[in-house]
Amino acid sequence: MRVKTREEGSILVIELSGKIQGPPETEDFHDRIKDLVAKGHKRFLINLKGVSWLSSLGLGMLLAARATILKAGGRMCLAHVTDRIESIFMVTETLNYFDCHETEAEALTAIG
Repeated sequence: MRVKTREEGSILVIELSGKIQGPPETEDFHDRIKDLVAKGHKRFLINLKGVSWLSSLGLGMLLAARATILKAGGRMCLAHVTDRIESIFMVTETLNYFDCHETEAEALTAIG
C-alpha cells in the first residue's frame, strides 16, 4: 500500500493505492491518522482510486481511522470507492459507516 497526503484548504486528502492487506502497513496508517488528529486535523478525505485490493484487515484500518477521527470531533469521507470495495462494505454491513462519493470533487464538496 502506498500513501500520499496533500491539503485542499482545510481538508487533508489521503490517496491510497495498491493492495491494502494488513500489518505493518495498516497499523502504520492508523498511527499516522492518530498523529494527524493530534496535530489538529479534523477533516479527512480518503481517496481509494488506486486501491486494487482491500482485505478484511484493510477494512478494519478504515473503520479504525473513522473511529479515531469521529472521536476527535472530525469528519471522514471516502472517494472513488470501486464496485469491489463497495461490495465488501455491503457484505460486511459496513457501507452505512462510511460517507462514500464517486469522485474526489464530490467528497470535497460534501466535507466542505
